[in-house]
Amino acid sequence: MEVRKDLTDEWQRSGIEDTKDFATLTDIMTKEWSGKTTREYKDYKGLKKENLRDHMTNREGLSFSEGNETVTNCHGLSFSE
Repeated sequence: MEVRKDLTDEWQRSGIEDTKDFATLTDIMTKEWSGKTTREYKDYKGLKKENLRDHMTNREGLSFSEGNETVTNCHGLSFSE
């Protein structure tokens, strides 16, 4: 959970404030990680309004957290240098 907070803190430092923007960024990360949008993954898990992270297996949670940490650590790097 701490990794997720670090990521959202980083997004806020970058000027992201709208909850829809957070949802869009999370959806992009979920799609890249799982091949499914957040809604598709929730449907796969049989979830309606529940939090997806609360219903992940340990392996899913670790994998998703690693993705969050990678994005947080890479944010702000210039790849054009």
